[in-house]
Amino acid sequence: VILYITAASQSFLTQLAPLQSQLAVIPVLPLGFAEFCQHHHQPANEHTLYQYLNVGGFPFIQNVHDQLTRENYLDGVFNTVLVSDFAKHGALCNPFLTKQLAILVAGQLGAPINASRAVNGLKEIGIPASSKTLSAYLTLLADTYLFYPCYELDLATNRIKPTNAKYYPVDPGLRNYLTNQKGVLSQANLEALLFIELVRRGYTVHTNKRFSFIADRHQQRTYIQFSYSIRNQHEYNQAIASLRSL
Repeated sequence: VILYITAASQSFLTQLAPLQSQLAVIPVLPLGFAEFCQHHHQPANEHTLYQYLNVGGFPFIQNVHDQLTRENYLDGVFNTVLVSDFAKHGALCNPFLTKQLAILVAGQLGAPINASRAVNGLKEIGIPASSKTLSAYLTLLADTYLFYPCYELDLATNRIKPTNAKYYPVDPGLRNYLTNQKGVLSQANLEALLFIELVRRGYTVHTNKRFSFIADRHQQRTYIQFSYSIRNQHEYNQAIASLRSL
């Protein structure tokens, strides 16, 4: 007998840990950029990258051509996965606070986020909350796979720092929906795509003060330095300085 189980919760997979040797976990993410180009039969270039940053990779959206329908669909995804599902099971969930925290995190791509910073950010827009509550809500955002945390790795001790993680949305369309912004070819947006692409390819990804990403897969470690622009020799030297020290 083969049993298939679908879930959008990391905590659910944790509960299945005792059966790990008998499980085959298949991550399913929205379309990546290459899959987006293949679906639309378009070449991978700056134009299609800009399209992908704005439309995103959720399959349903690929055949939708008006912005309002896209926004309504993403609103449904957010509410179903993050709010309704947790409220249904009686878990910690304040829908308004959850969404405001998601908006805050989506608007600060590439910046480390901790509970204290989130508290201050929400206070600036008149929403009071405690550090303990927001710490639990940050975990909630990651648990549903709508955001993926990227923790800092201390290379000296090879230990992961549990705080000050960077959070990347699973799809650029989700970020646009939360921030009400267009997806531009920026350092933060492209860095987010790179992170999710590494996750899509099966890497465990961390960050570090010296490197953009440290990606581990099959007992092999890859160091990645990401730079949006290298316009001259000085910027090039800066970009590869940490790599030279390996």
